[in-house]
Amino acid sequence: MDVTQILDDALKVGASDVFFTDGQIVQMRIDGKVKTFSESRFDGLADWLQDHLSEDQWTTLVQHGDLDAGFALESMRFRLNVARTQGKFSIVARPLPLGQIEYTDLGLPDTIRGLLTHRSGIVLVTGATGSGKSTTLSAMVHDLNQHKPYHIVTIEDPIEYVHHPIQSKITQREVGADTASFVEGLRRVVRQSPDVIMIGEMRDKESIQVAMSAALTGHLVLATLHTIDATQTLQRLMSYFPEHARAQVAVDLSLSLRGIVSQRLLPKRDGSGRVVSVEMLTNTPAVAQLLRERDFSSLEDLLRASRTQELVTFNQSLLNLVHTEV
Repeated sequence: MDVTQILDDALKVGASDVFFTDGQIVQMRIDGKVKTFSESRFDGLADWLQDHLSEDQWTTLVQHGDLDAGFALESMRFRLNVARTQGKFSIVARPLPLGQIEYTDLGLPDTIRGLLTHRSGIVLVTGATGSGKSTTLSAMVHDLNQHKPYHIVTIEDPIEYVHHPIQSKITQREVGADTASFVEGLRRVVRQSPDVIMIGEMRDKESIQVAMSAALTGHLVLATLHTIDATQTLQRLMSYFPEHARAQVAVDLSLSLRGIVSQRLLPKRDGSGRVVSVEMLTNTPAVAQLLRERDFSSLEDLLRASRTQELVTFNQSLLNLVHTEV
């Protein structure tokens, strides 16, 4: 049985990740838990990779030992993370449905749509690895695509959810294949007449600077960050800059930030799957003032004291889930 057949079988059992390593059994993550797919040891990853990767991708993998790439079956697209481990190749494959994803399908609050009514600014989706950040970002792009006559440019590593034009023009660029890096893609994106810029991940000071500059000059920027909650997100953004520059960064963020959506995936009570818990920070006038002052303690207090849908803590979200379907 080859990789392609196993991936097809993984779709039938609802796996969210498939783990291959030469000389080891194949395992899958189902409802957040890693389970054995077959007791037989798998072999032949190198041959499969050479057959299915481009020449440039194979060269990158051999030279660096790591590669992110996309792979498509007839029924589904996959994100592949390929790495060498103890001299052997391994793959983590994640199925990616088409980008036609609705907020209700994901269990996300409809208030997220309010963050996208702005013509400019930054909307951040944050959370740990595997918390569904890319999926939420894709739902946002799909929402805009359905309702706005925009030009949406995405810069991703790799392209995950494929979008087809509905009301919007969609341009999806993949790091490594279409542009050398996130930073290179971002430097040139404003010349492509975008209304919306979607950044797969803000990874460094330069990408953050370009994103904020684009947001302040009339573009709506959607991006992800690996942080666990809203206040940590703001502190992490500040930490990329030297102390003398942080006051100005805080002012720029107070003007450009539209909101932060922090999320976690939790098991349902009946074990039938997982549900998303969302912390929402909308940039209200009170939030903007505290952000300018860099008063993160008071910002946390404001979040906890709020009873509006614009400002929701994880604890409040969990309480809502307990009282509803979970």
